[in-house]
Amino acid sequence: MKHFFASSSIGSAVTTTKTTTLLFKRLQSTTTLPNTTNNATKPPGLSIRLANLIENNLKENKSSSEIFNNLNTEVDANMRPGYKIYKSAPLTQALKNLLKKSENDSKIENIQNSSILPPSPYEILTKLINLDIASPVHFELVMADLLKNHHSYKDVLSLWVLFIQNFDATSGSSRTLSGGKRSSFTLNNIRSYVAIAYLGTCIENNSSTPSYEILSKILQVSENNGSSDIPFALIHRFIVNDAVIVNDPNLVEQFTSLFQELYNSYIESHIVNKNTGKFDASFLSNSNRVSDLRQIIELYNDKINKYPQIYQSLMVALTDLNYAPEAIKLYNNHKDSKDCKRALLYAVSELNAPNKVKYDRLQALWNTLFVLPTTKDSGNVLEAEDYKWMLKSLYKCKNFKNFNNFWFNDVPKDFKDKYISLQAVYYECTPLYSDPKVLTNAVSFLKKNFNKNTEQDLTSLLVKVLNELLVAKDFINYDSLIAISNPILLNKNYDFLASKLHSYLVRDQKSGSKIEIEDLLLKFPLEENFYKVVESLTKVTQDPKVIEKLVSIIMSHKLELKSQYQEIIATIIKFYFRNNSFEKSEDIFKESFQQILAHDKSTRRVVEDIRLLVDSMISGFTEKLISTKDNSFFNKLNVYFEVFNASAIKLNEISRVPLMETILSNRAMNRLIHAIALSNGKLTESESQIVDKFLLYYEKHKKFYRINVKDSIKLNLN
Repeated sequence: MKHFFASSSIGSAVTTTKTTTLLFKRLQSTTTLPNTTNNATKPPGLSIRLANLIENNLKENKSSSEIFNNLNTEVDANMRPGYKIYKSAPLTQALKNLLKKSENDSKIENIQNSSILPPSPYEILTKLINLDIASPVHFELVMADLLKNHHSYKDVLSLWVLFIQNFDATSGSSRTLSGGKRSSFTLNNIRSYVAIAYLGTCIENNSSTPSYEILSKILQVSENNGSSDIPFALIHRFIVNDAVIVNDPNLVEQFTSLFQELYNSYIESHIVNKNTGKFDASFLSNSNRVSDLRQIIELYNDKINKYPQIYQSLMVALTDLNYAPEAIKLYNNHKDSKDCKRALLYAVSELNAPNKVKYDRLQALWNTLFVLPTTKDSGNVLEAEDYKWMLKSLYKCKNFKNFNNFWFNDVPKDFKDKYISLQAVYYECTPLYSDPKVLTNAVSFLKKNFNKNTEQDLTSLLVKVLNELLVAKDFINYDSLIAISNPILLNKNYDFLASKLHSYLVRDQKSGSKIEIEDLLLKFPLEENFYKVVESLTKVTQDPKVIEKLVSIIMSHKLELKSQYQEIIATIIKFYFRNNSFEKSEDIFKESFQQILAHDKSTRRVVEDIRLLVDSMISGFTEKLISTKDNSFFNKLNVYFEVFNASAIKLNEISRVPLMETILSNRAMNRLIHAIALSNGKLTESESQIVDKFLLYYEKHKKFYRINVKDSIKLNLN
């Protein structure tokens, strides 16, 4: 196996020790280290002195009043017009400790024993904001104090206004300083506190009913495929578990009731089409949180008559999230529903069983629940929807022979001619590339029906056919379908945009073709979405030449892509692993790793980007190890573990980054532990040493991880 460090400037060693040493030298290069200085700011000397002053005062057990006074004195003695205090990690941590000390000193029992009234956390935070050294974690602490100890709901909302003036409400990153992205954990806590404060104002106003629309405007959250950025589960946990609300049963009960009303408002605004007033399944089908689905099940337990299709949609959504057994359990409570019977077919097709077993079960269910009732009662007839769900379920079993037999032998011809939905399902489930005639028929079907039928959404079929035409290099039909599409609607569809990108990549290079991709890169909202287009592309093409062209374009547009660049590279790494080209993944990693060190200016950004790339490599090699049962891949895993660990340690020495951000991610650690659990102890001596190192690393940092229970039991990890 060719090692990715071979012929690189980092070094050529395969062994852990030499790789780490060479990597340290690379990190120590003055040309690649992040630039942490800014000519417009005061050098970090004052920042570190302030941090040391606070920490030393805390060790000497001085009161928050004394520490705050000493802080103000030091600042006044050293600040000059036009300078700013450097916002270092040690200072952020020290100020966090001061706020905690202030909160404790401000408690009634402690004030009674003190001759001096301590500064409140709110007062300290106001000073930090004025000095431009407040961080999101400081807002988080003060908001929690205002909620739990003072019930100052309006003050929390006022702090939120100050927060969004200083930080990006969608990421928590600073608007005034280059410091990289803040932890999403902190931002979600802050959002939760603001939501609780909003509910608190509803309590104070007595008759006010909470509204999802009002809260979403307050929080300035965005919608991601119908799923809101409001952390409902976290809000609920803070209320029920008394993590923020005071220990007052009546108050907790009031908040719980209002939260339920707020959540109901959220659900109602998404599952009901505002134009038609009818149930809309798209929200459930796009949900990626099973907790949402479970809460909706509980919420609508007695509303089956209001939205009769909701349980079918819930069953399908649970199945798509790999919770088919829960979907079947839901069916058992609604066996009389024809919609649920159809969804049962779909759930059975996704059970963890051999495809032959699943097919036999589907056939038995079809005969029992659908065919047999028509022979007993002439009032029962098979409908187009019944055939559609059976077709979708057979497709899930990956047996195209049975799928085709059902289509040609069981589905009535007049149904095929009459119902567009049936034809659409057939074309969506059929491998069009294997039969040019079927592909031609699908093109004709779309030309005849796309944008002419309001009941059937043909967008997913359009995207599939467009990509099949590109594989066949049938650009004439491709362009004719593009011409009938609705660009206003489809330019918001990542799969459709991926097809347009696919089109550029597979066509012959022509004069002006580069302008087309430049235009796409410039006009598309790169700040947050282009990586999703790339992700869609890697799922619809298996052609490595297409991805190679994409890589050359991406590498030359790093600056335009900004923070998305590493997301895109990680997606491409995963593509090469899926297509058994892990050597390509290693080449991409090496080049991207060097670019991170050369271009990223924020130390924290460097750590985040390296961890994202390492995650992709570890996920890829653990899958290779598991699928091939080749334990030699532990050596590969060790290389990337050392790359990240050495980078994090060295960068943390330069600019102290919170520990949680300098250890392997929970996902990467879970994949490592899972691979170890499946290795069954059949390891060489060197592989055993690597495994021991991984487990020791986990033991050292286990408070940051949530490991799969079965793996933990098997490896005896407490």
